[in-house]
Amino acid sequence: EGFSVEKQSLDLIAQEADGSIRDALSLLDRILSCAGSQTIEYQSVLDGLCILDRQIMFDISAAVFENNGARLIEMIEKVNDWGIDLKKFYSDIILHFRNLNVIKLCGKDSPVANITDSEKEKIFQTTSTLSSGFITIILQILLDEESMVRYSSHTKTAIETVLLKLLEVNPGAQIDQIINKLDILAKQISSKFTDPEYKIEPCAEKEGPSSLKKAENKIAKTPVREQKAPYNEKTWQGFLKKIQQTFPFMFALLSKGVVKEKQDNEILVELKNCSSFDKKRLESKKPELQKICKNFLEKDLTINIVSENNKLTQTNKKKNGIKAKQAAFNHPLVVEAQKMFNGEIINY
Repeated sequence: EGFSVEKQSLDLIAQEADGSIRDALSLLDRILSCAGSQTIEYQSVLDGLCILDRQIMFDISAAVFENNGARLIEMIEKVNDWGIDLKKFYSDIILHFRNLNVIKLCGKDSPVANITDSEKEKIFQTTSTLSSGFITIILQILLDEESMVRYSSHTKTAIETVLLKLLEVNPGAQIDQIINKLDILAKQISSKFTDPEYKIEPCAEKEGPSSLKKAENKIAKTPVREQKAPYNEKTWQGFLKKIQQTFPFMFALLSKGVVKEKQDNEILVELKNCSSFDKKRLESKKPELQKICKNFLEKDLTINIVSENNKLTQTNKKKNGIKAKQAAFNHPLVVEAQKMFNGEIINY
């Protein structure tokens, strides 16, 4: 019909149609009927469909990542002044952070995110310095507070509260990065003190006959000790000493374990009641520990995590079940029914 529509505008219509060709044609007819010229601009498509510019979503996520609460309040006020449905606006925020997480986990070439290639590239650049765990926490908060926004009579205030709550999530240096840096620092410190060429210079002392005599007497009285190579004992304690400097966290964790030698070529270590953080660190360092153990003790290292809480929970459940049955049997209504019908309980 002689109309000219930008590709970006067509992509927007396709997104709003959500895969339906009939809905996409209906939306296109609505836009063409309202067009003032043969050239359909992107802004006119936004106005015709009464939808929000996607750039506002990137501005909101940027304000969250930059911890800029004032900017968030200003954008929510602006959206409210435009007459946009705030509840639909909140749903779009959830979808946007979902796309951020998908692109971070699956990459910008993933077809799972139903957005344009330009948006995928923009999201990929935005999330390059962020962790998927941080984005997941933000998405979880948005989903948890969705019911409050949906049923609140003060929708704008509810959205402001939720978005400001996102600023409390600390993206900071992730715990894994901190521990890895500590491990590297521990290795550097241990290498300096074990290096024979590394010397600690004493404080300078004024030269004089008295100081020279003291130095000569000190050298004469100091016995010469033979340096023994550390960690030579081919035992579990020797293994722990070997990893103490390079893996201090693993050293502290394994020192609490119970060692059992199943066979001549295998060592079994049982750890009780490890936290989820301990388990995660253990899984990341397990291959290195097994390699060191194989080279040092010439044995395979197996680490089992035993949780006593699960056993106690199962025991408590059984006890509670027995108590519940006894309480049900002794209930006055049950006893009265047995007397009335002269019966007994056979199915329980």
